[in-house]
Parts: sequence; structure tokens; C-alpha cells
Amino acid sequence: RLSPQLSEYMNVVTPAPDASAMLASGTLGLTLRSQDGGQSWTSIALPWRQTMVPANILSLQIAPDGQTLIGAGPPGTLTRSSDGGHSWQVVHDTFFEEGATFPQVLLDDRREVVLSFETKGDVFRSADNGASWSKTGLPLDKTLLRIGLANPAAGSLVLAGKGGQILRSTDQGRSWNALAL
Repeated sequence: RLSPQLSEYMNVVTPAPDASAMLASGTLGLTLRSQDGGQSWTSIALPWRQTMVPANILSLQIAPDGQTLIGAGPPGTLTRSSDGGHSWQVVHDTFFEEGATFPQVLLDDRREVVLSFETKGDVFRSADNGASWSKTGLPLDKTLLRIGLANPAAGSLVLAGKGGQILRSTDQGRSWNALAL
């Protein structure tokens, strides 16, 4: 059972691909898994290459295959689990000194591609359920990104950031257009 003091450190709770399982993650390396719909929780060890910053998953998403989980957080780290969150692998890492973080993982409107973006302005795309990632080009010179949204009705992905910057993609994150406000 978790101490009530730990609850303030939780960033995300999400269902796992298998029935009645859930995952929760927070700061200071706290990652938990429940097999019984949240009645009891077990701690999970996350691999983390960055020794200066503890594991800190800000966003969890089930990948398009419906089985793989992808986690994102600082310092620019993407993690992946193909066994329902029991074990994890680091699939992308940005050095702590670069000051980047992944605040969110998004699925495209067709649930075929996974995207994540760093607050420093780099967008990464995966078409293989998060196993590999490639950087996409942006029309702006490094804007500070904060939030993203997949809009299935419009067939688009939208990112927003510093100074009212809004970027939109209609091709599953391959290219981006800056929108004038």
C-alpha cells in the first residue's frame, strides 16, 4: 500500500493492454503496476541510463499494436514495454545536459504511428510501435513545445508551444506547418 504522501508525485495512471491491469508512474523513479484493477500495486524497476535524474514518466500510451506500452519523460527518454508493463527498455535517450524532456506521447488519428516531442522543439516519430524513432523536421527554428493533441475527426495532429506557436500535421507527423494566429 502506498503512503498518502506519495500520491502527490504521481504523473499518470493508464490501463495496461491486458484486462484489469493498470500502470501508474510518477517522479523519483516511482512506477507501479496493478493486476486487480487498482486494489493493490507492485513496484516496477525502470531501466534508466541517466544517472543525474531519476526515472520520471510523464506520459504513458498503448501503441497501435494494442500490446506495447510507451512511456515518455525527462531527460528526453522514451521507454517501451512489450509485456504489459512488467519489464521496460530505453528506446531513445537525450543527454541530461541538452535540457530536453518528452512531456507527452501521442497516437496519430488512424492509430498507426506514435509521436513524441521534446520541449526543446524536436518531434520524434515511430511507425513500429515505438521500437525505433526518427526525428521529423519542423518549420520553426526550435520552438518550446508543451502540449499535443490528436484530432481524429480532422485527421490531424497539433502541437502548441511558447509564444502561441501552433504546429499542425495532416500526414501522421511526417511534416508540420506553422499556423498563423
